[in-house]
Amino acid sequence: YANGFAIDRQEAVFDENKYYTVLAASYTGEERSLSLYEAIVGKLDPENELSKGFLRRALNNLRNKSKGDPSLLPVIRKLEETIHEDP
Repeated sequence: YANGFAIDRQEAVFDENKYYTVLAASYTGEERSLSLYEAIVGKLDPENELSKGFLRRALNNLRNKSKGDPSLLPVIRKLEETIHEDP
């Protein structure tokens, strides 16, 4: 987004015990900034099991980072709500 590209499609994949996202993007010329939550979730469907796995991994990473950075807590709460995860 910051360089003028927009994500057209994004999907999570699981390979060799790791989650990744694959995306298709196109140049729009429009630059925009994203919140941390928007950057993590992107166009993933949180009801899709692979997407949910990717988002759970991101959530666990944020939980670990929040021990040193409590400003991440609102993003963590929003992500928990998105994937219906208990704190």
